[in-house]
Amino acid sequence: MTNVDDIRGQWITFTHTVTDLSHTSGLSHTFTIMVDNSDGWPVLPVSLPITLTSGSSLQFTVAVSVPSNLSGGVYNRSVVTVRSTANSGVTDNAVDLIANPGVKLSPSYTQEGLPGEVLTYTHILTNTGPTTDTFWLTITSPLNWGQVAVPAGLTVTVGPLQDTPVLVVVQIPKSARAYLSDLMLLTAASTIHNGISATITNSTTAKPISGDRYVATAGQNTNNNCTQPLQPCRTVDYAVYQATWGDMIMVAQGTYPLTDELRINQKISLLGGYLFNSGSGFSRPLPIDPAKTVIDAQNRSRVLHLNVAAGVRPLVDGFTLRNGANPGGPGGAVYLEGSSSPTLTRVVIANSSAGDGGGLYVGDGQLVFQQLTITNTSATNRAGASSSATAASCSRTRPFRIPGRPMGPACTWPPARSGLRPAPYSAAARPRPAAASTCKPAASPASSLPWPATAPAARAAAPTWPAAAWSSPRAR
Repeated sequence: MTNVDDIRGQWITFTHTVTDLSHTSGLSHTFTIMVDNSDGWPVLPVSLPITLTSGSSLQFTVAVSVPSNLSGGVYNRSVVTVRSTANSGVTDNAVDLIANPGVKLSPSYTQEGLPGEVLTYTHILTNTGPTTDTFWLTITSPLNWGQVAVPAGLTVTVGPLQDTPVLVVVQIPKSARAYLSDLMLLTAASTIHNGISATITNSTTAKPISGDRYVATAGQNTNNNCTQPLQPCRTVDYAVYQATWGDMIMVAQGTYPLTDELRINQKISLLGGYLFNSGSGFSRPLPIDPAKTVIDAQNRSRVLHLNVAAGVRPLVDGFTLRNGANPGGPGGAVYLEGSSSPTLTRVVIANSSAGDGGGLYVGDGQLVFQQLTITNTSATNRAGASSSATAASCSRTRPFRIPGRPMGPACTWPPARSGLRPAPYSAAARPRPAAASTCKPAASPASSLPWPATAPAARAAAPTWPAAAWSSPRAR
């Protein structure tokens, strides 16, 4: 039977013959005929006693009622049993089968794996039909992660009510981005009976992976975790969001536009100044020139927003951060929220504006810096740099002032009341300038401003850290 429509709501009749095989001539024996249906469909007879003499036979029928709402594949079995009432060991049975060709696949899989990992899914293909069938196997893998490994020829012949294993091998690419999923469809279709098939779904998801990340203007972001030096990502923000705790992100020279601020909320190292070669990967020539690796906010947002816990110190090294804008808010180019205390090395902040701290705004944390330049910034309240932290005040009249005084190649800002502390570099590496600042308690933020308070948004000259002299922690 291949068409369910032909039997729906009908009675199907099967004819059987029972024979008494005893060797005692002239004696009669009583038997009971019982019928049991696998799906509980109505059957006649349910139980029927009969009497036979030795060597005689009796023909009888079994009728099975097919439900009127039957649909899909059918595999219905009625087991007919004949048993002696005198001796239960004398018995025989037959099976009445109402079935159409069919196939079943199981189970489905939902698994995660690391990039580069190989997973094997073992499925069972069952021929649910009453005759031998041959099935054609196909797999649809949108990301091309999966393929059928067994059977090798993609066709398999299975006997009635028999099953066979089907193995699918899934290779997660080394470059697969975190949480990328490939939804694969495995289908087994009969090559003999049209329309007889089964399909199951396998879902494979790439886990996050730690490691160095690579970015180049010639790269691409699509489904990329940025960990392969010959397959770098295209944008810095994408690589930062793929990174995990402790990762280094190596950025090739070039200009990287942003459409929204770049957020760092964990301990990572963001390193610019690399050269990218499509054959050999990444190298970092010295000296590092921050002008060659640019992150450009295009005046759409601030450039960099750091928000990490106290004691966590991300590193940003070898960049120009330019064209940041945060009207009415803190930090045009860089905002250190809360207790964030990053290290900025060989960084240029340029052409940025904000409500407060046009170039840089420090919350309650401490910024460690080395070779930091702020140029051409403006703000409604304070232009180059600003801090909400309480600290000592160092003042010296200059066209543009940044809190702190030089302490060798690296300094911490805002300074503690006892003064600035050097970062862990040799102070002898860059001698202090002859004209060093002097520190004194600040009566008010405005008391040490060297420019007219009536024109707070005036553009500032371009100081470079370390510099000859610095001023109040509230000076901008």
